[in-house]
Amino acid sequence: MDRGYIKLFRKLRDNDLWKAKPFSRGQAWVDLLMSAAYRESMFEKRGTFVKLKPGQIGISKRGLADRWGWSPEKVERFLVVLENESQIEYQKNNVTTLITIKNWSEYNQNESQNEPQTNHKRTANEYKEEVKEGKEVKEETYMSGKELLVAYSKIAPIGLAPSPLIIKRFEKIAKERTREEIEAALLEMETRNARSIEKFESYLGGNHKKVTGDDRWAEYVN
Repeated sequence: MDRGYIKLFRKLRDNDLWKAKPFSRGQAWVDLLMSAAYRESMFEKRGTFVKLKPGQIGISKRGLADRWGWSPEKVERFLVVLENESQIEYQKNNVTTLITIKNWSEYNQNESQNEPQTNHKRTANEYKEEVKEGKEVKEETYMSGKELLVAYSKIAPIGLAPSPLIIKRFEKIAKERTREEIEAALLEMETRNARSIEKFESYLGGNHKKVTGDDRWAEYVN
């Protein structure tokens, strides 16, 4: 059996085919993989900050039940099965349920790690093709400020006519953060039912300055 892999972008979760409920067990497992933090991060719940390591998910069983169209009891049984099969470890506290994907690095490898290194002379056409491919990869890796604004507004409505300062802020985020980082932060917002841009930036791992009044969108801290 072929043990290769494909890239599976998190935006798949916006597809109506994916969102159809109830989820299958395989779909629920892939959803856990796509929901896991890919780097150290932090989120706030009930006034408590919870740290996540790569490969960890912080979400209640009720939250998973709502996403998958399952009962909380079915979610519990599924997590027990995954734990018995050494796929995950999970623990519950008075704040949230913390799920850890075991062998996370196997699911989150850099594609280049497995590609053999070869040396060859490039023709002019090959070079042009590489430039074209590099441009496509860049466009795929980053999203535009407008695209980010639309994606964000689906989770936290910001009005029909965002101010120039808000637009400028989103353009800045889009230039500095990859599509994968942004989609992960948007997922955290949706999962935590967060509605502020400060929360969004905290999920990105960036710093921000708290300001008040009409200038609250104008301040940035790198």
